[in-house]
Amino acid sequence: MAERTVFDWQAPVTWDGPGAIAGSEEILRADRLDRARYAEFLTNYLAAEGKQRNYVLNLNAEWGAGKTWFIKRWYMELKAHYPTVYIDAWQQDFSDDPLLTVISSIIEQLKKVAGKDNLIPEGMRQRLLGLFKVGGKLALKAAIKKAGLEEDDFSLEGDDANQLVDALCSNQKERYESIQHLKKEIRQWVEGAVGLGNGELDYPAFILIDELDRCRPSYAVEMLETIKHIFDIKGVVFVLATDTEQLQHAIKVIYGDGFDAESYLGRFFHRRFTLPDYP
Repeated sequence: MAERTVFDWQAPVTWDGPGAIAGSEEILRADRLDRARYAEFLTNYLAAEGKQRNYVLNLNAEWGAGKTWFIKRWYMELKAHYPTVYIDAWQQDFSDDPLLTVISSIIEQLKKVAGKDNLIPEGMRQRLLGLFKVGGKLALKAAIKKAGLEEDDFSLEGDDANQLVDALCSNQKERYESIQHLKKEIRQWVEGAVGLGNGELDYPAFILIDELDRCRPSYAVEMLETIKHIFDIKGVVFVLATDTEQLQHAIKVIYGDGFDAESYLGRFFHRRFTLPDYP
């Protein structure tokens, strides 16, 4: 790999990434604001950081400033050099589970890079199923069943309470162990993509998440928590493209108007890069 990556965005291109529909092609216009230089800077910076550790960047731009155009053009360049995943969070917030959104996108897109029909080992299927949230009531029902209690006839006192707490703790332990296995598997998927890239792909993997600020507030917050606590994997770089001010408003919907949303977001990002709306 060359020490410095240089992109040529002087001509329009056809979007061929996730969600592209034959017959309804999306044309990404030519770069009129010399934004390729920002992509070059970020690529070289994040590639260096990502080889050493997990890194999360907030790509900030106001609504209408062209962040989706930027991140899509950037994706089309990155995928030629690194294992790269693009996620439109807004189009997938119907899932109610950010973990499912991220991991399913990683599986689907990296398996295409690796040229394999299925990257999920058999032993990993049940672990993944154990991770996906199914809702508070269903989780409680599962714990009640695991404790050997009847759903309509148990008390939150005495032995029933002790059995339920033991079941919940057991579920949490299983979830923690599944997360550790998941991290290991993701590292292996990235290694597989690099190894099968015929020398064209290098570390780190880039996970680009767009439109987070347009998602439901609860989903946006859970996505941030998921990335922070589950996907802190060396060799994986996350870029979250947001109108960060709007994202702060979404966070305040959850935690209240007096909540310090700016400091809260600072916990999740190593750095914030604001995309200028001028050359």
